[in-house]
Parts: sequence; structure tokens; C-alpha cells
Amino acid sequence: MHHAFLAEGTADPRPEILARLKRLLGQRGSIIAYSASFEKNALRACGEAYPAFAAWWAKAEPRVVDLLQPFRSFHYYHPDQCGSASLKAVLPAVTGKGCAEMEIADGATASQEFLRITFGKVSAAERRKVRAALEKYCGLHTEGMVWIVEALDRLV
Repeated sequence: MHHAFLAEGTADPRPEILARLKRLLGQRGSIIAYSASFEKNALRACGEAYPAFAAWWAKAEPRVVDLLQPFRSFHYYHPDQCGSASLKAVLPAVTGKGCAEMEIADGATASQEFLRITFGKVSAAERRKVRAALEKYCGLHTEGMVWIVEALDRLV
């Protein structure tokens, strides 16, 4: 099941994100991330900013599995990756699916668009349109990690 959260408004979204993650991730099982060091560092910083979540994250962090690892270490490599282990290169190489045809197709654009619709003067219609594109882009990355794990499982 896919869960999404894209903050609305200009209030600090970290307490809500942390509360949702704590509830959704439970207390056991693997937490899969791509380039996990980024995710770990961000959540550790959130725990420092909101100490009520620090102990929870300290217990959850060891459960994080980095899906980048088999590609970075060249335990798996496909020529279509063109030397890159980024999710943007690995996803289409391993699954045949990617985000090249999407309205928002890369992380830099996603970040810029989020900031633009959050802090810029944009119409409600434009905000809805961009939010939908952001949700689609982020959803593909979440689902894409599932597809990558399934593809690797079939190879083993």
C-alpha cells in the first residue's frame, strides 16, 4: 500500500511527517530507501529538531536498507545504466519503466516546483496541477523501488 504526504502551506511539516512515519513504519521490518544516507541524515536532523521523535528514529534507523548498495557496489550492473547507479538510471535499466516522459522528471525540478507552489504567487489551479505532478513523480519512485526489488528477486 502506498502512503503519500506532500505538505500544504508554509508551516513546518516535520512534526507531521515524523508522526506519520512513526505510525506507518511500525516497530519491525526493513525500511527500504534509495541512497539511504540522505534519508537517514534528514530524519536524524528532524529528530534533533523535534526531540520527541529522536528515540523513535534511533530505534528505526538500523532497519533502513539501502537499495542503492547493489548498484553502487556493482553487484548488479546493466549497460543501460550508462555508468550511473542513480535511481533515474537504474529504474529504466532494470524495469523498463522511468520518469522521462513525466511532467516532473527529476529531483531538482521537483524541489524547485514544490518551493514555487509553496512560497510563490501561483493560482490555485496551478498549485493543484503541480501537486498532482509531484505526487505522481514521488509515487513512481516509491513504486519503482518495489519493481527493482522484484526484478532483482527474479534474477536471483
